[in-house]
Amino acid sequence: MQVQLETNILVFSAVLTAIISTTTTSIARS
Repeated sequence: MQVQLETNILVFSAVLTAIISTTTTSIARS
């Protein structure tokens, strides 16, 4: 259970980082 939770946190962090990067790029272009 603990391992699963840590994995979910890593995945969530990766997705969040990707969204932030995409948003920043979009703002920079506009």
